[in-house]
Amino acid sequence: MRKKSLDNFIIPDAPLKPGDRGMQVERLQICLDHILKYKGKKKLSSIEPAYFGSETRLALREFRLICNIGGFGDYDALARQKLREAIECR
Repeated sequence: MRKKSLDNFIIPDAPLKPGDRGMQVERLQICLDHILKYKGKKKLSSIEPAYFGSETRLALREFRLICNIGGFGDYDALARQKLREAIECR
């Protein structure tokens, strides 16, 4: 099985907050889908395409808990750093 190229993942700029829309949110969702192994109908990019809604916030909160950085689903500079590390490790 081939590994996905890191070129497919672009780390979005921070900060992002609930209610935001656009390409940066879409990039965040693609990264979270990959890291949290969301597939099919559970993918954030399917549920809330390019929209930072409740599902994206829950996924981001799960990611922050996995990384032991706490928070309430905010995408800030620390979350961006941990996202970059997680993508580079895979």
